[in-house]
Amino acid sequence: LVASFCTRERTADFGMFCIEKLGFKNTLQISNDLGFKEKYLQFAETGLKTDCEYFIRIDGDHFIYDGIFDLLNVAISENYDWLTGVIYDYVMNNYRGGTPQILSRKVLELLLEDNSLMPDRQKPESEFSINIKSRTKMGDVKIFTALHEYEQLPSKVCNSFLNRLYRNHYPRLYNDDYLRSLPQHYVNALSAAFDFYSSNRSKVSMDFLNFEYLDSGFYPIDPASFNDLYERHRLEYERIRSKVKIG
Repeated sequence: LVASFCTRERTADFGMFCIEKLGFKNTLQISNDLGFKEKYLQFAETGLKTDCEYFIRIDGDHFIYDGIFDLLNVAISENYDWLTGVIYDYVMNNYRGGTPQILSRKVLELLLEDNSLMPDRQKPESEFSINIKSRTKMGDVKIFTALHEYEQLPSKVCNSFLNRLYRNHYPRLYNDDYLRSLPQHYVNALSAAFDFYSSNRSKVSMDFLNFEYLDSGFYPIDPASFNDLYERHRLEYERIRSKVKIG
């Protein structure tokens, strides 16, 4: 089962298209305005009703390509309960570990047995992984699986970057010159995030705030363009993969 968590991402349906292009038939899109933890609980409840032993969890801003098969093969052959590869983050302009993950049934069972293992804070999934680390086999491998943060609405870019500000990821992981070189609607979104952060130094949850005013003039991606968009970003994925010795 491939489960995608979506919160009004412009690319939510295209992300599922990428998965289906790879041949995955068993998919679940959790698309609502509920928080991350609530989405995870929905995922666990639905997933455990299936006979699947392994699950792939993605987000609505990921474009998944064929590296996911390598990640899945390692997880199954080496009996991982939680395995993460490497993605390329468009706004960060760098590789980093992150979703998609391969998860075993055990992970979902642990969450439903005690959902306090996933606190509703800035990094709920990371805290969940720490809390179950001693009871599961976890790993990170250098297998390149996905592109991240391309083709997004400004409100989504703003919210994602704002959460990273609250996690103290800036300026350690970002380059100001590169950020200024991004498309103007991304630059505007980042500026809105900085403005909000400068006036509101506390934000406990990672839930999205309403920045929809930034989205004026932006429209959903036409499904008729999905094939062309898939091929264009597949070439980008291959170009990035060829630059660094990575799976």
